[in-house]
Amino acid sequence: MRHLDACVRRTGRDARDIAVVMFLDVDRFKWVNDTLGHMAGDKLLAALAQRLRKTIRPGDLVARLSGDEFAVLSENLGTLDDAASLARRILEMLRTPFRIHGHSIYVAISIGVAEAQPAHDSAADFLRDADIAMYHAKELGGSRFAVFGDEMRGRAVKDLRLQSDLRMALEREELSLYYQPIFDLRSGEIREVEALLRWHHPREGLLEPERFVNLLELTGLFSEVGDWVLRRVGRDINLWRSENRRIADVTVCVNISQSQFVHADFVATLAEVMRSNSIAPEQIRLELTEGTLLDCKSIDRDVLTRLQRMGVKIMLDDFGTGYSSLSRLQSLPIDTIKIDRSFVEKLDEGADKALISAIVALARNLGMRVVAEGAERPSQLKELRKLGCDAVQGYLLGRPMAASKVTRFLINQSRALGGTRSGADA
Repeated sequence: MRHLDACVRRTGRDARDIAVVMFLDVDRFKWVNDTLGHMAGDKLLAALAQRLRKTIRPGDLVARLSGDEFAVLSENLGTLDDAASLARRILEMLRTPFRIHGHSIYVAISIGVAEAQPAHDSAADFLRDADIAMYHAKELGGSRFAVFGDEMRGRAVKDLRLQSDLRMALEREELSLYYQPIFDLRSGEIREVEALLRWHHPREGLLEPERFVNLLELTGLFSEVGDWVLRRVGRDINLWRSENRRIADVTVCVNISQSQFVHADFVATLAEVMRSNSIAPEQIRLELTEGTLLDCKSIDRDVLTRLQRMGVKIMLDDFGTGYSSLSRLQSLPIDTIKIDRSFVEKLDEGADKALISAIVALARNLGMRVVAEGAERPSQLKELRKLGCDAVQGYLLGRPMAASKVTRFLINQSRALGGTRSGADA
């Protein structure tokens, strides 16, 4: 921090040179500790530090800030492109795995880059901008770098306001659920809908989860909002049942966050919601990401076993974007795999066909269904059908809708199929 303070004081004296600080955070480091133990995690951090020292320029300073966070100070740079080149070299050196306790471990890092500015009053200001840029890199998927810009500062200030507003959102009844239909590719019927959280912000308008999901984690509201979602799903299923009892047998897929999943009362809350709303187990399917199942190694077995006994099905969300252990995948009570939209978006260009085909084959061998998300064009739908996916969701077939519109949508869809679903004459 003394070096950063000195750098800030020197900023502006020589217009020919610039200085940057890089904020580095190891992606999914907790997984290493949980899987191989903290001793292995410590060895990995030490080995990473040595590689960083060998990668930076002579005269650059590398430091470990805390946990799995590092920082690099580079001065006397000609342009920001020089800083970008250094960031790329750091990412490139991670292509070679680390050998820890007999295991080959691939490490990914998110890097935020900030240039020293006269507006920085202290080292904390300088490092804060790099930290903001690092979180932006994580939002883009991690394993990359991002350079701080003024628009990021504006976004950070806005996020701070949203954090405060979010604490009042439940009390003010600003949250709601929208439902996106999932179409069976063989029958064309809608057998499932996915519950999607929306925030009706009084100033910002309708916000989707991508805009505020990280803020739920920061404010510690993930579990509370998650419980609210479960109770609202129960209420909406009852709404559909009252509107048309026979057609409202649709399954609702509910996204479950890690903090909600590990909460001691999660299973009890779900059971209470199902009991008080007379919801059958097959009407609820929980969507868990690969990251949640991996990071919860020590406790997920008991929770998943209790859910299995209740008859609640599990869908593995965003499959292909994480680091699933295939042996562990086989041992978990998962009945459905959802292919991430990133594999679908370039499908009609010929990309990722082999990957989707392999995922479908894997699911078949494990006795699982396959749902593909993000179908936006007819060509994608055609390819997904050819590749053997069981179901699909996307704007092409149905956009998210308010709970009050779901029953009418289901009835109209049933009539379009010739009344193949019961209750089509309602």
